Order: sequence, then C-alpha cells, then structure tokens
Amino acid sequence: MNKYKKGALIIAIIALVITLPLTVMGIIYNKEIKDIDNLNKEFYYNNKLYFYSNTGDLIGTYECNFKNCGYATQTINDEEYGINYYKSSKKSTDLIDNRYAFIADYKEEQGAINLYDIKNNKSMAMYKSVKNYGIGINNDYYIVMGVTGNYGVIKIDKDEITTVIPFTYEYIALQNDVDLENNKLSTDAFIVKKDGKWYLTDTNEAVFTEKMLDPIIAFDTKTFITKNENYNLYNYDGTSKLFGNYKYLNYISKYIEVLDSNNNYYILDINNLTIVSNTYTVNDNSEINANINDENKIEIKIGNEVKQTIEIS
Repeated sequence: MNKYKKGALIIAIIALVITLPLTVMGIIYNKEIKDIDNLNKEFYYNNKLYFYSNTGDLIGTYECNFKNCGYATQTINDEEYGINYYKSSKKSTDLIDNRYAFIADYKEEQGAINLYDIKNNKSMAMYKSVKNYGIGINNDYYIVMGVTGNYGVIKIDKDEITTVIPFTYEYIALQNDVDLENNKLSTDAFIVKKDGKWYLTDTNEAVFTEKMLDPIIAFDTKTFITKNENYNLYNYDGTSKLFGNYKYLNYISKYIEVLDSNNNYYILDINNLTIVSNTYTVNDNSEINANINDENKIEIKIGNEVKQTIEIS
C-alpha cells in the first residue's frame, strides 16, 4: 500500500469514528424529541391520545382517526326499564390496569368502541356500548354490547380479557347493590333479558327466578319487583308475594316501600307482610323520600318533612 492510499484509509477511519457516535446520538435525540413532544402531557395532542401512569410515565399512544377521539362514554339504558341502578355523575370510562382503554373515535356521534391494548398497540375487540356504572363492578367486570347488538359480560385484567357471560342476551343490568368491602357493585346476580323474558342469572348462567314478561327492576334473596304500568312483587318461583297492582314498590333494608292504588304510602315487612309504619296519603311517589339515616333507622319524609323514623329490627 503506497503512502497516499494509507493516508486516505486513515482519514476514512477517523471520519467514521467521529460520525458514527454523532449518528447514534442523533437517533437517540430524535426519539427523545418524539417522546417529549407532548410537553404538557395532554391526553389529546396532535391527533393522538397519550396515556400516562399515575406516576406520569408514558404508557403508550393511540393514533386518532377523527377529532372526536377519547375515552368512550358509558351507555346506561337501565332507566328505560325502571331498573334501580347505581347512579353516578361519572359517565366516561377510564384507563384500565395501566394497559387497556375503551376508545371512542368518531366523526359525528359515538359509534363502535375500541377496546385497545395500549401497551402492545393493538385493538382487542370492538363493542357498541360499555358500562360499569362509574363505581365499577366486582371482579373487574364490564357489561358490553357486542357488534351484533347482543349483550355480554367481560372480565379485564392485566394479562387477558375473558368473556364471563356470553353475548346472547337482549339486555344485561345490575341493581344498585354496592359491595361495601370493595366499594363496587355486587355480581351475585345479573338482571337479564333473553328471548323476550326477564330473569336473574349469574356467570354460570344459572336461572334463579321465573322468567317474566315485565322487567325485573330490583330484588332481594327471595323476592323481586317487576314494573310495567304498575309494580308487582313476586317470589323467585313466580308466585305473587303481594296481590294487586301498586303504583310504587321499593326495597329498603329488610322492608319495602309501598304506594298502593289508593295512594296510600307505608312501609311493609316483607317476611310477614305487616305494616310497620303509619299510613300516609300522597299524590305520587315523587313526594316520598325514605332512607336509612346515620342511626340505622328508616326515616320517612313526605315532601321535605320528616314524618317518622322506624327502628330496623
């Protein structure tokens, strides 16, 4: 090798030594710029959703197709059937286990909902609606409507998404029964509609009650209330617990509020069907407000006036 070629080789090696680290640094720098582009850690930024952990670390992003893009809003139609459901001001869904999110991405109105794996950047399933009533459901369950229009129940944990009640139901709901230990809704029984009839079931699809034409709106361990034009109380086997039609029925502890067809309001012991309160004449159930107070007594209000308190035996 002559001295000119040797010199050129030395120069090339020196250039490579200088430029290679700079190239690597440039790649790293560009990646860092990409990661810190959303400096204020906004949820929606530059046509993307940014998902952060509680400690502020970026978990992942979602590329939006439309401007209306974010957490899906819950669809709760329980009130249409008169179901006594848990009412929360929280309508939006949330980040789940720092990994999943129900994402709505639409042009004009919320349509299909994307259950998205943020960590692995992929869609897991598409649904028409989702609900957990804002407070959450035991066992990390979600009631969802599939793309075919039928309802099912899924369980979401860190490792997998499983179907616990198949998508064969016309409607699924939970009554307002909070498990105080977990501060989530109990899943002992689901109110379901299938083949035009309502009944109670669980994740094993056991049938707890007689199947009814009218919606089941509330229940205890032995009886349930249905509602159409009137309210009715039944035993689980479908036999009437209270005969006649009622304008309003509502469970309160081991008792039940009753507004009969003559506008008489009173509290009834379900077990022995004895009236445990005074009887009051009201126009409709909007005047009634019975609750359990801090002394664990039933407090009856008519309008804004406390009329009576009853010991819970």
